[in-house]
Amino acid sequence: MGLFGLFSRKKKEELNEGLAKSKESVFSKIARAVAGRSTIDD
Repeated sequence: MGLFGLFSRKKKEELNEGLAKSKESVFSKIARAVAGRSTIDD
């Protein structure tokens, strides 16, 4: 059980890191779109 717990913990950490990167990219794209609109509207 200890070995499997170690592997699942590593996978969870890797998954969380991957999700954090994708969240950052999505939010940066949204921020760019909003910033682009505000400059066009002015």
